[in-house]
Amino acid sequence: MEVSPIWKAEAERVLWKRHKKAEEAYDRAVEKKEKANDALGQSLEEEGTLRELEWKAYQKACKELTDTRKKLTIVKGALERFGFQIYVV
Repeated sequence: MEVSPIWKAEAERVLWKRHKKAEEAYDRAVEKKEKANDALGQSLEEEGTLRELEWKAYQKACKELTDTRKKLTIVKGALERFGFQIYVV
């Protein structure tokens, strides 16, 4: 089945836009997890125990990172199914 070049170009544009947003969200989630991890480690060093607030923030950051990784994987899979190349720089 032949796909219209116009449709294919539009699909590529939309998918790359989604990919960019998903990568930005993933990068933010990584930074958030690193900050939460640092805060958790600092509370452990200072007090010798884990504070519940830092622990919950760390768990939330880990879940957010997992969710954004799933979304990024879905978008990358869609790009690959359409035959668009994903280059990692």
